[in-house]
Amino acid sequence: MKHDRGRDISRYSLYVCCISLLMMVTWGWGAVQDVQAAEISAPSSDSLLSPVVAASSIDLADVGVNILAGWLTGTTTAMEYSVDSTNGTNGTWVQAELMVTPVQWQPGYLYIREQADPSHFRLLAVIQLGRDGGYVFVDPTVTSVVPDQVDSSLTEPVIESADSADSTTTPSDNNTVNRPLVTIEPTTDHTTLSTSTIRINTPLAIQQLTADNNHRLMIPISNQEPLIQVPIEGSLLQALYEQNGSLMIVCPQVTYTLPIATLQQQQLIQSFTNPPSTVTPITFIINISTPSSSEIAPLQSIANQQGLTVIGSPVTIQLHAEYNGQTVAVNPQANDQSLEVTMSVPDTTSASAYPVTTAIVYHSDQTINPVPTVISSSADRQPSAHIHGWSNGIYALISHHQSFVDMNTHWSRTDVNDMASRLVVTGEKGGIFAPDRLVTRAEFAAMIVRALGLSAEPSKITFSDVHDSDWYAGVIGSASNHGLIEGYKDTTFRPNQQITREEASEILSHAMKLTGLRTDMTTNEANAQLNGFSDRKQVSNWAVPALALAVKYHIVEGAQGAINPQSDVSRGQATAMIRRLLQQSGWI
Repeated sequence: MKHDRGRDISRYSLYVCCISLLMMVTWGWGAVQDVQAAEISAPSSDSLLSPVVAASSIDLADVGVNILAGWLTGTTTAMEYSVDSTNGTNGTWVQAELMVTPVQWQPGYLYIREQADPSHFRLLAVIQLGRDGGYVFVDPTVTSVVPDQVDSSLTEPVIESADSADSTTTPSDNNTVNRPLVTIEPTTDHTTLSTSTIRINTPLAIQQLTADNNHRLMIPISNQEPLIQVPIEGSLLQALYEQNGSLMIVCPQVTYTLPIATLQQQQLIQSFTNPPSTVTPITFIINISTPSSSEIAPLQSIANQQGLTVIGSPVTIQLHAEYNGQTVAVNPQANDQSLEVTMSVPDTTSASAYPVTTAIVYHSDQTINPVPTVISSSADRQPSAHIHGWSNGIYALISHHQSFVDMNTHWSRTDVNDMASRLVVTGEKGGIFAPDRLVTRAEFAAMIVRALGLSAEPSKITFSDVHDSDWYAGVIGSASNHGLIEGYKDTTFRPNQQITREEASEILSHAMKLTGLRTDMTTNEANAQLNGFSDRKQVSNWAVPALALAVKYHIVEGAQGAINPQSDVSRGQATAMIRRLLQQSGWI
């Protein structure tokens, strides 16, 4: 069973498109109403799932509209829209964008159509917009006012500011929730990197964050500037902490999702000299940018050394905070929750020759590590890579395909080749993998740390037999800090001791919590998972819950009716276990 958050990337993409926001409703039929614009209201909920246009290739139940926030969600490039004002002047058709399409709101009619074939368009929906922000769906088959001009230059929709709106409909300063969610401020300084600063309507953002069932706030950005800056005001930051919410920044080529739990609140506050008592006076800023050639050069050098091919354009994600004239770098510090990055996969001939295998993240200390990556595609959407990461840095897609001379007929060949191509496992001298060699506790820790996309780091717990000079010190530190491993009562870790199947299952059960798999299980449920094995009594009491979970998720399987809990784990078995964990979690 795969967990609800990540098991199906296509389902995730659908969720991104249909995320519940305040005032957002699903497309559907509304009755044909002859009403004045000021009297228009939203369609009733019993019409939301009704078909809109027969034979349409687009499922409009997946498309959402938020008039006040100024966007359509769930759109595809096969769709076009037009806004026609009530003064009788027809609008022009504008191609919709993938996932999120900002739309300039004005009283009148909003038309939606799709390209049925190369020479014909099918009108999908007509929405009558009122001055009060209400709207109603109108029957497209009886509406004659249809734009007849296509303007391909209108690819950058404008979100109208409150100051430019009609004076009879412009909300007052104390009613800012009626203004657009975002406005875009491009820089006029051409001596620096072209930048767009995204100004968020904080009252509306807090309202939408609170209304969303998952407390996720989506910020759609249509601009493709080299640098996007998203300042988060302190009151919105406080609301995110109070609701344990998350931010989703949706740009044309990348989507960045940051659970606020990845930023420890007190650590953020204490990062300043003379810190405030709360986060309210702090401005938190997310920077999403295209790295310069000089910034990419060291990453490319490492990639060349390791035989990796960088695919497409990398993206840099950096966080910082400002308070009282101070600016500090902010790094995600959560031990039990990842951030998420979705990047577009280039649809080119070279990309076909070098298909994307996984993603890597390049750190400021000039190191890289792999991050779990799912590649998804569909007929009407550009392929995308969904990544689970833990840090700031430069995220890049790579192509890397690895195989070993001793794996041609081994049962774990598929598992090993895939994990090696993802940089999770490595071979030994002579181009072999040695799948039947037994694995030590340190080696298993290194494998699970790389598989989850974690970086090596100093341990917060001191193990008497792990020293800073040991090759495994950093991975054991990371595994310990993230709750994956524990030492023995005598303060040792015993890194060179071979790991048993039940010990490996214990570590994997902790990893399940990081990947979002459900780990709650009653004693009766655990026994039900294990009682079918002939050697059930050999399972240590402390290992019963973990081994039962591993069996439940098909991560550990028996052989000839036995589970072999005390048997040591081979390299091939360890690789297969870890790959199954990632697959069950929807992380690869």
